[in-house]
Amino acid sequence: MQKLLLALVPWMAMATAVQAERSPATVVYTYQGSFTDRVERDGDECLIPISLAENWGWKVRDTEREADIQADGRSLRVRLTPDRKIPLSECATQLGAEGAWDPNRKIYRMLGAIRNVEVLFDTLRVNSTLSIQPSSFTLKDPERLVIDIDGAKIPDGMFFDVKNVRVKQNTPTSVRVTYEGPDASRLTLGNATTRNIELPINQVTTTPDFGSTEGTTTIP
Repeated sequence: MQKLLLALVPWMAMATAVQAERSPATVVYTYQGSFTDRVERDGDECLIPISLAENWGWKVRDTEREADIQADGRSLRVRLTPDRKIPLSECATQLGAEGAWDPNRKIYRMLGAIRNVEVLFDTLRVNSTLSIQPSSFTLKDPERLVIDIDGAKIPDGMFFDVKNVRVKQNTPTSVRVTYEGPDASRLTLGNATTRNIELPINQVTTTPDFGSTEGTTTIP
């Protein structure tokens, strides 16, 4: 027992020294909000307890030094700190997420990266690397459907050139997609959380009215 304790002394001293360099921090994770309990900054790294990751819906299977994680339908493996915390920026890299500290280096944001916005086969598609929470409203003059995507960020330098669609970073943690078209006010979008949004934008069609020379607008 004495030999075991002596062997553990250097490891315990190292762990204590490492923790002494850390500082309390806040993490903002997608649309789920901000968290502070046992979150720490260690240099450029954001460290979180395993329990917090599990609270986000991650499945964590850990050993003393590593953790196998299932997050948003994907698998990753990271090395744990001596006090069994998860390095979040390493997770963000493996998941293709947008992870960065704010200018004062006290808040770490991990957001879904909007990788693709396109209109294909009369369907507006938006793809994110992490789960997002969309909500929508309509505007008139001209007719527009506005989709606010909470928990998302457009990667630096990325630009989407899509006909009748505008995409911008609306707030530090949300992206706004605006579709403009004659049928925009008739479109509806559910609020389910998902990594992908698919919205048919050809929901309004014109069929002939055989009783007159004008068309009749119908919603299938």
